[in-house]
Formats: sequence, structure tokens, C-alpha cells
Amino acid sequence: MSMLGFTTTMMCTWEAVFFSSFTGLLNGGPPTLIYGFIFCWLGTFSVAASLAEMASFAPTAGGQYHWVSMLAPKSYSNFLSWLTGWIATLGWNANTAAGVFFGGTMIQGLLVLNYPHYGFERWHGTFLMWACLLACIFVNTIGARLLPKIEGVVLILHTLGFFAVLIPLVILAPKGSVSFVFHDFANQAGWSSNGLAWFVGLISTNLPFIGYDGPCHMAEEVQNASTIVPWCMIATIGLNGVLGFAICIAFSFSLTNLNGLNNALSSPTGYDFIEVFQVATNNLAGSSVMTAILIALVTCASFGFLATASRQTWAFARDRGLPFSNFLSY
Repeated sequence: MSMLGFTTTMMCTWEAVFFSSFTGLLNGGPPTLIYGFIFCWLGTFSVAASLAEMASFAPTAGGQYHWVSMLAPKSYSNFLSWLTGWIATLGWNANTAAGVFFGGTMIQGLLVLNYPHYGFERWHGTFLMWACLLACIFVNTIGARLLPKIEGVVLILHTLGFFAVLIPLVILAPKGSVSFVFHDFANQAGWSSNGLAWFVGLISTNLPFIGYDGPCHMAEEVQNASTIVPWCMIATIGLNGVLGFAICIAFSFSLTNLNGLNNALSSPTGYDFIEVFQVATNNLAGSSVMTAILIALVTCASFGFLATASRQTWAFARDRGLPFSNFLSY
């Protein structure tokens, strides 16, 4: 349960549908979110099935770069493994930065929503991002022994928070038409074709599925890793995919029409979903609580991002793949 909680909350799929939706809404609107989500869900599952098979026969913290070394042609295996290790290490550290960035800037969005005279500055968001990162560092150092229990609790909050956000949207928000949600493609970014716009919009529907390989980098700290790690990778995509798709539908209907979509995209808070929450509840406290749930969960997801990034970095340094490897591996 702790590893499933770790992976499920780290992916934070239904939460990411909200804070990653801007590009998809700009490049197609609700049809991009919905059909793009299905497309990325199926694609992610197929990739995860392959990675899970590799994790079952070689569960190591290095993950992908170890598997490349084992499976690539011998004449290229060292270079391809080194390249894969760098991509994975940079990717996971960047993912940690992205998680705390979303947390910090959503806090700033709440300030804009609740305090009309607040002077918005980008550096405020930077300092709030660092504050979220400090919380992640605290949990991963001083609170490291409690990390499995924390992730189990966060899994419960991840599930309860889903209903706490979904129910107000379904009950309170005005609803758009079926045609607007499933058919009316709005290419507002100005791309030369709807097909190109749709593929650009996949940035929004791919982000909610990032992180399912996290368990493989924790494999050396898991009992029965050859079974637990692959099953957690697959199970989290199934669980998170269902929750995320439900949010896609509810969020898309809550945009109501093209005017509602444009109002959301131009929200002064910087996040379209905060505007949707405000319209749905017509109440600052209600929309603030719904947003606060997302802030808490994406910050908790960043606990897992940092844990995975640290193990990936450590494993790669252990195999002498990074500068200052002796220091980093120690």
C-alpha cells in the first residue's frame, strides 16, 4: 500500500488535469482534453507494460539506464546507457522543480483571487516555489523514516480530495452542451491545422501521466520488488486514469461554452481552473478550499518526485555516470 500510495500520489493525475490544462484548452478546447487524455492513457499503459516487464527481471534503482545496458547491442550499450541515465536524471530533477513550481504559483493564484489589491510579482512565485521545495526536503531528510506512512495517508487524501473537487463541479457548476465538450474543436492558438493543434495540446494530457516509473527507482528499498514494483506501475495507471478521465469530463462541461473557455484562459490568477471553481461555487471560500486541496496534493506529490530524483541521481553516481560521482554516491 505504501508503494502504491507513493506512485499514485506522485503521478497526481486527476490533479494535473487541472493545472496542466491551459495548452490543451488553447489548442482545441475540451475535445483535446478528452480525446487526448484517452490517447495518452493508452500510450502510457503500453509503455508501462514494457517497463514493468523489465522491472520484474531487474529491479534496480537505476531503472531504465540499467535495462538499456543489459538489452542494447554490446558495441553501443555503454553510450546508450550513459545517455539514458542523463536523460532520466535530468528529467526527474526537472520534474521535482515542476511540482513545486505548480504548488508555489497556485498559492500565488489564491492570493490574486482573495486579495484584489495584491501586487502580483513573478519573484513572489519563485519564493513560494522554494518554500514548497523546503517542505519536500524536510520530509525526505528529517522525516525520511516516515515517508512510507506519509505516502499511505496521502493516498487516502488523494482519493477523498478527488470527490471533494468533483462533487461541487458536478452539482454546482453550469454545464456546457455535449457538442461543445465532445465535438467543437477550438484552434485558438492559430496553428495551420486542427490536427497539428491537437498534437500540440497533448502536452496537457501527457503531463498527468508522468511519473509511473517512480517505483522502479525505489526498488532497492522495497520487499519482493520484482512483483511489487511492476504491479504498482500498472495499477497506478489504471487507478489514476479512471480518476483523471472523470475530472476531464466534469471540468470540460464546467467550461460551459467558448466564452467560458476564454474567461478561464484569461484568468488573472494564472490558472484557468481557479476561475472555473469560482464560477461553480460563486464563493471565494469554496473555490479557495478546492484550490488548496490541489496545492496540498501537488506538494505531497513533490515529496515523491524528490525521493525518486535522489535515488536516480544516487544510482547513476554509484555507476560513475555523473561529475563528482564519488561525492554524490556517498
